[in-house]
Amino acid sequence: MPLSMQCAQRRAAFIRAETGVDFHWHAARHSFFNRAYVLMDAIEDPLKREDKRQGLGYWGGWSSEDSLDIYTATARRNKARGAALVLDGTDGKATWSALD
Repeated sequence: MPLSMQCAQRRAAFIRAETGVDFHWHAARHSFFNRAYVLMDAIEDPLKREDKRQGLGYWGGWSSEDSLDIYTATARRNKARGAALVLDGTDGKATWSALD
């Protein structure tokens, strides 16, 4: 069963108290799904990729598959940032200010 928001907040507070890490469950959720989306997107077989996409929807608990669009946008943005850093190659910052 999925955790309620209240339960997730209590667990995050416990993790912060026990570890001293400024842990936020919602940021961890986004981090997990960003990474999972990138791994899923790398699957070449379209049927397997779609199966994994549906699995992400289940794990995320979203009622709409459109909710994965945020992770699609993040993956595209991160690819663009990576390309900008490679092209720039000087100080590790993106060439284009829109990508900073």
